[in-house]
Amino acid sequence: MSTETEFEYIDFSVENDVTTVRLQRPEKKNAITGAMREELVEAFERFDDGVGTVLVLTGSGDSFSAGTDINELEDRLPETVTEAVTLDQFALPERIEALDKPTIALLNGLTLGGGFELALACDIRIASEEASLGFPEISIGGFPGEGGTQRLPRETNLGTALLMLLTGEFISAEEAKAHGIVQEVHPPDSVEERTMEIAEAIAEKDELALVLAKLSTKMAAKTEFQQGLELEGILANVIEATPERKERLSEFLDR
Repeated sequence: MSTETEFEYIDFSVENDVTTVRLQRPEKKNAITGAMREELVEAFERFDDGVGTVLVLTGSGDSFSAGTDINELEDRLPETVTEAVTLDQFALPERIEALDKPTIALLNGLTLGGGFELALACDIRIASEEASLGFPEISIGGFPGEGGTQRLPRETNLGTALLMLLTGEFISAEEAKAHGIVQEVHPPDSVEERTMEIAEAIAEKDELALVLAKLSTKMAAKTEFQQGLELEGILANVIEATPERKERLSEFLDR
């Protein structure tokens, strides 16, 4: 089954229970505008409402995303300290991280700033050999404000995170893999095929099992070990009680 939905700044399609959301501003390195943010939120909501089992987020052309569109950035800057303190941040990465079902970022090129923050909010990251990752904000007197300083150290280590954040330098896909930031690196002509292979393998699994396995695993970074074990046990017991689990186990034993 394949379905497509029309948007102006993103492509949204579903095939084999894999929902693909592709940023569609290749001439601007998929820089993220306010209009694109609104479309992304709608796309994530559709996925969350049952359209697909796994989400793949990627970019068109030769980039994942170069970050927030610099032409809109100046208009978003607060005028006073009071306004800055009370500013309601629009944290798009949190919309992705809050999704119950699995998410994969396919990094096919430049993955910078706000684009890098989107990628870090996904569960799994698969990169092209040509991908470059980084936070250049420090070079224009700023730093990431949508989770970059919090998620990056959790994916790698404090020293590596600070080196990237404080220098603004980019790293290659292979360096990102060595630091645990991406999980796999592949040639440009095969990275999408491999990503879809992973996504379809996940999508074949029972959806409730996927949701609870993701929940239990991500809680490992948020709870004490013993609390995590207790949650894992409860969630595993919930799965054992479902008809789907018994059916899949029976099918497995029959084979």
